[in-house]
Amino acid sequence: MLRGNILDLEKRNDIYSFILTHPGLHLNELSRKLKIPMSTLYYHLNYLKKREMIISELNGRYKRYYAANKVGENDKKILNFLRQEVPFEIVMFLFLKPNSSRIKISKNLKKHTTTISFHIEKLMDLGIIEGISVNGNGMEYKIKNQETLSDIIIKYRKSLFRLHK
Repeated sequence: MLRGNILDLEKRNDIYSFILTHPGLHLNELSRKLKIPMSTLYYHLNYLKKREMIISELNGRYKRYYAANKVGENDKKILNFLRQEVPFEIVMFLFLKPNSSRIKISKNLKKHTTTISFHIEKLMDLGIIEGISVNGNGMEYKIKNQETLSDIIIKYRKSLFRLHK
C-alpha cells in the first residue's frame, strides 16, 4: 500500500503527523493530547506499525512511538529521559547553573535529594551529564556535551516545552 493511501484517513494522518512532530510519546500521552480514545488510537498505531510508518520501543514501563527512520538512536535515548519531568528539569537547570551539587539542584527544583540522585545516576549512565569531584567534598554536575544536547532540545523544542508547561 502506498504511503499516501495509508494516510488518506484524516484521523490516521493526524496521528502520524503528531508522532512525527512529537517523537517518543507513549500511548496515554498520545491519547490525551490527540483526544482520541485509547482503543481507537491503539488500532491506528498498530495499522501504522504494520505498514512500517511508525515504530515503537519499550522504554522501562512505557512503549514510546516514533515515525520510522526519522529519529536517530541517540536522539531516542535522550528524548526518553527529557520526556520525563524531573530529568528535564535537571537538564534545564544544569544548562543555566553548571557545576551544581545534588543539594543545590534539589533545593532549586524543590525535589527530594533521593529523587534527584536517582535521576542524576540515570542521566550519568546515559552520558547526558557528568560529575566532577570538588576537593574530595562531593560532586558537582554539568552537561557532558552541551552542543549535542542543545541541538536535540532545539530540534524537538515544540514537543518538549509543550509537554513540560
